[in-house]
Amino acid sequence: MTHNPQLYNFARYRLPSPKPSKNDKNHSNTNKARKSQLLETHLAKLFKQKMEIFTKVQHTQVTQLSPKILKSEGVPVYRASQCCGEFIVTFPRAYNAGFSCGFNCVEAVNVALVDWLEHGQGVVEVYSQQRRKTSISHKSLLARERIRALWEA
Repeated sequence: MTHNPQLYNFARYRLPSPKPSKNDKNHSNTNKARKSQLLETHLAKLFKQKMEIFTKVQHTQVTQLSPKILKSEGVPVYRASQCCGEFIVTFPRAYNAGFSCGFNCVEAVNVALVDWLEHGQGVVEVYSQQRRKTSISHKSLLARERIRALWEA
């Protein structure tokens, strides 16, 4: 799954049952593009001629690929087991798949750090092409950051 709209995600595990997850740690632009391409290719096979459905589910948090597929295509995958009180950070466009081993509670927040702003422009363009709305205003974030920079200068 990717986090909407491809922001950083910080998740803190609150209750006892461990939560295994599969992540890729290599956040290079090459791997990001490769993962997006793999997701599109494998989902397109599943949905074949139902492109309107494909477009809707392509970026949802319920869309997952098997780590086996990522590995077979040369994308490195790592396993982590998140325990009570621990944090997992998911980077923009990074792949993260997890499941619960019992009752648990996780607090999570999506954030746009300053280094995300350049990446965010690409997200805005993709969302616009797909006629999707973003949950945040990229223009407002850019304006706020510009005002802050002018104020501090």
